[in-house]
Amino acid sequence: MKSLVPFGPGAGQPLKRLIDPDLGLAFQSSGWGSQYVPPPLVVNADGFSLRALIRKGQRAQLEKLCRYVTRPAISLERFDVRPDGMVSWLLRKAWRDGTKGFVMTPYQFMARLAALAPHPREHQLTYQGVLAPASSLRDLVVPRPVVRKEPKDVDVADEDGSKSAEERSKDQRYIRWADLLKRVFSEDVLKRPRCRGRRHMISVITDPETARKVLEGVRAAARRSSDSLGGRDPSSPGPSRSPPAEPEVRIPMPPRQGRLDFGK
Repeated sequence: MKSLVPFGPGAGQPLKRLIDPDLGLAFQSSGWGSQYVPPPLVVNADGFSLRALIRKGQRAQLEKLCRYVTRPAISLERFDVRPDGMVSWLLRKAWRDGTKGFVMTPYQFMARLAALAPHPREHQLTYQGVLAPASSLRDLVVPRPVVRKEPKDVDVADEDGSKSAEERSKDQRYIRWADLLKRVFSEDVLKRPRCRGRRHMISVITDPETARKVLEGVRAAARRSSDSLGGRDPSSPGPSRSPPAEPEVRIPMPPRQGRLDFGK
């Protein structure tokens, strides 16, 4: 996060710093910044550092690295509310000029804290190369659990069905755009807003010329439908009307029976 006021009257101005002048003089006199040479497999550039010294067999160092990666956004031990209502935020390590923290208003602190919150369903780790989710070589480098299936007596139809299921499972790494839109933006594009039904994806058209022909055909059909309806929008509901007249239904009565004489 940049040490600037995010918004308000002083937007873009530096935040108030907590500076220890003795610490700054100590840094300058020691010449630590000019004499520091990073060790091998360590790179510092533009405020970021990359360290690749941990090997796969060093379990303690791997645990420390995992704890560092999964650490929370802020530490309550370095956060404090001052008596004047301002918020002080201490750095984990002081800077070379002696800066050891910042002072800001609660509103400014909440704005900076909200900037750290990721968007819904946003990935925090992005893999590239063979580790990318859609890479065809990912299954060769990422270990998978061994699942043992007992052989079953299946006929030819079941075997064909299992083969088709396996083919579908191989293509599952390519997620449809409709599913991606629903997962990331919570927009179900396959849901019909009026009848609440579901649309079915027939095919995906990527050729521009084919897409143009399909859209022209849809527009032509919409114009013909609009002309037949007298210029009215075919998607709009029609005028209200009374229910259709139903013919009168008469139930035939059974013939009248004579009097029963139980004395005979």
